[in-house]
Amino acid sequence: MKGLSEAIRFLRDNDIYCTGNTPADNLVMSMDTPVVVEAPTTVDDAFDPSDIRGNFQALVLQCTADAAASVTSATYANPEIRELFSAKLEKYATAMACVDRDFPACIPEGAAEIISQDPRVGDDGVPRDKWPCW
Repeated sequence: MKGLSEAIRFLRDNDIYCTGNTPADNLVMSMDTPVVVEAPTTVDDAFDPSDIRGNFQALVLQCTADAAASVTSATYANPEIRELFSAKLEKYATAMACVDRDFPACIPEGAAEIISQDPRVGDDGVPRDKWPCW
């Protein structure tokens, strides 16, 4: 074991680190970064039109689940189904990333209109199970 201890000491004394980090990297990594605190988003049955972030996230998650369900319910996911699924996932992934960027300005126009209304009531006042996907 003495040889291993000497080798490790030699590496440390010569600023050679197995992590790939240099002393400068370690200094940057040790600095505190400000903590971003978001208002909590509740998930319940009550629709709150002022909770734009929560409603938008719920819509994106719902539409992503619907897209996945459309593929898993198919007997055979042919190339057309896979291509449509990929396009939807890309759209919904971009939408979800919007939450951490220029929110709410980055919400797609169709989605903004959808989340402004209760998911259980359609435009015509007819009850429904969920929001329509955009």
